[in-house]
Amino acid sequence: MRQINKYVTIKKPQNCCVDNTIYNNMMHMNNIINKNFLNIDLSSPKALKETIKNDSDVFFWFLVLILNDRVREKLESSQGIKRKYKKLFTYINILFLISIPSLFSCARLYIFHESLRTWIFLCLLLSLYFFFKKQIRVALLTIVNEFIDTAYKERSFENLSLYQIGEFFASEYKTISLVEFLNKRLSLQATVLFIAFFFATFIHPINFITTVLIMAAALFILDIYFTIIHIWVLQFKTNNLQRPE
Repeated sequence: MRQINKYVTIKKPQNCCVDNTIYNNMMHMNNIINKNFLNIDLSSPKALKETIKNDSDVFFWFLVLILNDRVREKLESSQGIKRKYKKLFTYINILFLISIPSLFSCARLYIFHESLRTWIFLCLLLSLYFFFKKQIRVALLTIVNEFIDTAYKERSFENLSLYQIGEFFASEYKTISLVEFLNKRLSLQATVLFIAFFFATFIHPINFITTVLIMAAALFILDIYFTIIHIWVLQFKTNNLQRPE
């Protein structure tokens, strides 16, 4: 279970008929224990930032959040953050241009895996891909940190767990909740990897290099989706609601 601080926590059972009122009461008692008996806060701006930085699933949910049109309108009053948004989408476009020949190289290796030049070319492309992905991450973390600082100035979140904070922001900005996003993300990952494994094991003749290549390509496609395509979809939805400058 993801949590900001490793103290007394309660996890809602998955795929189980648990009444929301009972669960909320349990969480309330959990917070009372943490606050009054253990004398701790459930969260802090620093702890939340560290969680976003180190947990990729939570990071991508906050990406969904900061690309929400209401959040962007709120943050882009700062020219510095507005430039970060523009830089972010520039990096995403570059990453897309790199990902296309990378996927073609994977396809070529699937057919001619003995091609040394293709392996070298693919390694070069992947180096560029992960370099610009890191730049995207830096730009996103800057925006997320600004959002968190602003949120903590407006409201106290010390008595809320990570999932409760996610529920609050989801309700406040009319977007998908953290728990729902995690479920969908894990479901998509499991589906794609299962299809890749089934294809590599039962459709294609078993070969170590080919199997590894297929599974690696599946992971790469998932990364492209969550880093590029997913952001484009959110950006498209946001642009339809934005005012012209």
